[in-house]
Amino acid sequence: MQWLYGLYRNKLGGVLADDMGLGKTVQIASFLEALYDNEEVKRVLIVVPLTLKAYWAKELEKWCPSAP
Repeated sequence: MQWLYGLYRNKLGGVLADDMGLGKTVQIASFLEALYDNEEVKRVLIVVPLTLKAYWAKELEKWCPSAP
C-alpha cells in the first residue's frame, strides 16, 4: 500500500503484476477504498478485459464499498 500511495502522491505510474491468485485485485480495491475514505478521489477508471469486468465489479463491491 505504501508503494501504491507513493506512486499516487508523486503522480507516477506503476505496474502491479505477479502470478494469478496473489491478491492484486484486493490490493488495488483496498487502496482505492482508502483514497475514497480520505476523499482524495471521487472516481477512477479501471481498464480490464471484458471477460474480467464482472469479476472486478464483484470484488470492488466487496473490498471497496465506498466507491460510487
